[in-house]
Amino acid sequence: MNELARTILDRLASDDFPYPVAIHAGHAPELGPVIWADAFDVPEGPIVEISQRLSEVIGMLDAEPPLLPGSIHDFESNVRRSQLPADTVWYQPRARVA
Repeated sequence: MNELARTILDRLASDDFPYPVAIHAGHAPELGPVIWADAFDVPEGPIVEISQRLSEVIGMLDAEPPLLPGSIHDFESNVRRSQLPADTVWYQPRARVA
Protein backbone atom coordinates (compact mmCIF):
# COMPACT_ATOMS: atom_id res chain seq x y z
CA MET A 1 0.00 0.00 0.00
CA ASN A 2 1.39 3.40 -0.92
CA GLU A 3 1.66 6.46 1.29
CA LEU A 4 -1.37 8.20 -0.27
CA ALA A 5 -3.62 5.19 0.45
CA ARG A 6 -2.33 5.05 4.04
CA THR A 7 -3.04 8.75 4.52
CA ILE A 8 -6.57 8.38 3.11
CA LEU A 9 -7.25 5.38 5.37
CA ASP A 10 -5.96 7.29 8.41
CA ARG A 11 -8.15 10.31 7.66
CA LEU A 12 -11.24 8.19 7.09
CA ALA A 13 -10.66 6.29 10.34
CA SER A 14 -10.04 9.52 12.28
CA ASP A 15 -13.31 10.92 10.90
CA ASP A 16 -15.14 7.65 11.66
CA PHE A 17 -16.42 7.79 8.08
CA PRO A 18 -19.59 5.62 7.98
CA TYR A 19 -19.27 3.96 4.54
CA PRO A 20 -16.73 1.66 2.88
CA VAL A 21 -14.35 3.49 0.53
CA ALA A 22 -12.50 1.96 -2.43
CA ILE A 23 -9.16 3.57 -3.31
CA HIS A 24 -7.76 2.68 -6.72
CA ALA A 25 -6.04 4.01 -9.82
CA GLY A 26 -8.21 4.77 -12.82
CA HIS A 27 -8.80 7.06 -15.76
CA ALA A 28 -11.12 10.07 -16.04
CA PRO A 29 -12.03 11.05 -19.60
CA GLU A 30 -11.11 14.73 -19.26
CA LEU A 31 -8.28 14.37 -16.75
CA GLY A 32 -6.41 11.23 -17.71
CA PRO A 33 -4.92 9.10 -14.90
CA VAL A 34 -6.52 9.65 -11.48
CA ILE A 35 -6.82 8.04 -8.06
CA TRP A 36 -10.44 7.31 -7.23
CA ALA A 37 -11.66 7.26 -3.62
CA ASP A 38 -15.29 6.19 -3.84
CA ALA A 39 -17.67 5.69 -0.93
CA PHE A 40 -19.85 2.62 -1.51
CA ASP A 41 -23.32 1.55 -0.30
CA VAL A 42 -24.53 5.15 0.07
CA PRO A 43 -28.34 5.53 0.17
CA GLU A 44 -29.86 7.88 -2.38
CA GLY A 45 -31.10 10.40 0.21
CA PRO A 46 -27.78 11.48 1.78
CA ILE A 47 -25.52 10.91 -1.24
CA VAL A 48 -24.76 14.62 -1.72
CA GLU A 49 -23.94 15.11 1.95
CA ILE A 50 -21.76 11.98 2.04
CA SER A 51 -19.92 13.09 -1.11
CA GLN A 52 -19.28 16.49 0.47
CA ARG A 53 -18.08 14.90 3.72
CA LEU A 54 -15.71 12.59 1.84
CA SER A 55 -14.37 15.56 -0.10
CA GLU A 56 -13.80 17.47 3.14
CA VAL A 57 -12.01 14.54 4.77
CA ILE A 58 -9.66 13.68 1.89
CA GLY A 59 -10.16 16.31 -0.79
CA MET A 60 -7.24 18.57 0.09
CA LEU A 61 -4.53 15.94 -0.33
CA ASP A 62 -1.88 16.81 -2.89
CA ALA A 63 -1.65 13.80 -5.19
CA GLU A 64 -0.23 12.98 -8.58
CA PRO A 65 -2.22 11.72 -10.36
CA PRO A 66 -5.07 13.79 -8.91
CA LEU A 67 -7.35 12.36 -6.22
CA LEU A 68 -11.07 12.29 -7.05
CA PRO A 69 -13.49 11.44 -4.22
CA GLY A 70 -16.99 10.27 -5.08
CA SER A 71 -19.95 8.20 -3.91
CA ILE A 72 -21.69 5.13 -5.30
CA HIS A 73 -25.39 4.52 -4.65
CA ASP A 74 -26.24 1.44 -2.63
CA PHE A 75 -28.19 -0.05 -5.56
CA GLU A 76 -25.13 0.29 -7.86
CA SER A 77 -22.48 -0.86 -5.40
CA ASN A 78 -22.40 -4.60 -6.17
CA VAL A 79 -21.92 -4.08 -9.90
CA ARG A 80 -19.26 -1.42 -9.31
CA ARG A 81 -17.40 -3.67 -6.82
CA SER A 82 -17.14 -6.35 -9.49
CA GLN A 83 -15.47 -3.84 -11.84
CA LEU A 84 -12.72 -2.69 -9.45
CA PRO A 85 -9.09 -3.63 -10.04
CA ALA A 86 -7.56 -6.40 -7.93
CA ASP A 87 -5.20 -3.96 -6.18
CA THR A 88 -8.02 -1.79 -4.79
CA VAL A 89 -7.40 -0.70 -1.19
CA TRP A 90 -10.49 -0.68 1.03
CA TYR A 91 -11.44 1.37 4.04
CA GLN A 92 -14.03 -0.42 6.16
CA PRO A 93 -15.99 1.54 8.76
CA ARG A 94 -16.09 0.31 12.32
CA ALA A 95 -19.09 -1.83 13.19
CA ARG A 96 -21.79 0.14 14.93
CA VAL A 97 -22.90 -1.08 18.33
CA ALA A 98 -26.63 -0.72 18.92
